[in-house]
Amino acid sequence: MKKIIILMICAVLALSLWGCGDKKEEGPSGQSSDGTFSFTTTDFDGNGFSSSDIEDAVLVMINIWEPWCGPCVGEIPYLAKLYDEYRDEGFLILGVFSSEDMDDSVEELIAGNGIHYPLLRWSREFRALETGYVPTTVFINGKGEILTDEAIVGSNSYEAWKALIEEYLEKAKK
Repeated sequence: MKKIIILMICAVLALSLWGCGDKKEEGPSGQSSDGTFSFTTTDFDGNGFSSSDIEDAVLVMINIWEPWCGPCVGEIPYLAKLYDEYRDEGFLILGVFSSEDMDDSVEELIAGNGIHYPLLRWSREFRALETGYVPTTVFINGKGEILTDEAIVGSNSYEAWKALIEEYLEKAKK
C-alpha cells in the first residue's frame, strides 16, 4: 500500500513539474503565442509569398489539399467560383499543396478549373494547421488571427462553403 501511495505522489510531482517551462514566442509551427498564424513560402510559379502578402485581406481561407485527393480536386471549381464572387469584399483563398512531383497535375487543374487564387507550396509553418487529412481548411483574417475554432476537415459543397464564407466575412468585418 505504501508503494502505491509513494508512486502516486511521484506521479503528481512529475506531472506538476512537466507543466513548468518557458513558452516560446513563436515555434517552428508558424502559430505564435497570441494565436496568430504567419508563414513564408513560394507560390506555384516559384515567387515568394508570405503573411505580409495577405495583410489587406478581410478574410483568408487556407485550403490544404493535394492533387491526388479526389475530394480536394472535386471542390476546386466551387472554391474558384466563390473566390471570384467574394474577392471584392476582401476574401482571399490560399490553396496549399506539397506534392512537388505532381506539378503537371496541378498545372492541368489550374487550366481546367479557372483557378485565379494563389496556389502555394507547403512550408513547415503550415504544420500548425495540419490535421493529417486533406482537404483541411482554416479561416484567418489579414492579421493572421485564426477565426476557426477547429480546422474544417473534408470537402464541402458550394452552398456549404458559401454559408461559411459569409459567416466568417461578417465576423472578420467586426
